[in-house]
Order: sequence, then C-alpha cells, then structure tokens
Amino acid sequence: MSAIPFPRKGLPEVGEIVVARIDKIFEYGAYCTLLEYNIQNAFIPWSEVSTKYIRDIRDVLKEGHVVIAKVIRVDKRAPRVQIDLSIKRVLESEKKIKMIRWKRLQKDTKN
Repeated sequence: MSAIPFPRKGLPEVGEIVVARIDKIFEYGAYCTLLEYNIQNAFIPWSEVSTKYIRDIRDVLKEGHVVIAKVIRVDKRAPRVQIDLSIKRVLESEKKIKMIRWKRLQKDTKN
C-alpha cells in the first residue's frame, strides 16, 4: 500500500487518528511511516502497542502491516520532528471509521 497521491501538509495534531505502516520493529517499540502525510516518520513505544500484556512486541506488530493509531506527542523542538503514536488509545469505533475512509480513498485513487 503506497502513500496517498495528495498528502496532507504539515504535521498531524495531538489526538488525531492516522494511518501508519510499520517499517522497523525493536524491543522498545516500532518505527512507522504516516501514510497520509508527506513521508513523516513516527514512533510507537512498546507501552502503547496493546492494552493487554505482551511478551514480545512482534506478537502484535509485523513489518509492512498498516495500523490505525492516535497521535500522542508531536515534538517540533528536536533537530528533526518526533511524532509518537499509540495503538491502544484508539477506540474500536474510531478505528472502523478511519479504516473505511482510508479504503475509500485508496479505491478512489485507483480509478
């Protein structure tokens, strides 16, 4: 799945629901690409992956998978912008709505 043809400008807001593709997984979290924004990278801390106890983060996340997440921090002060996401803070209803909109957008861009 590729990025949308007309990416959003700027940075996501704290509390915004975003679509992200998992790029690299580590013991302490995962790095991902925000598919709606122009090549913005973000980080998902291991504590924000699941509400349940997990032994290994790779039991929940796989590289290349697309997830729906909530923006919990945007730090513009760093040499490069740091965006943190949470999967566990996204409500099931928010996840469904965002996934429907994302799939419609993907379908519309193919036509």
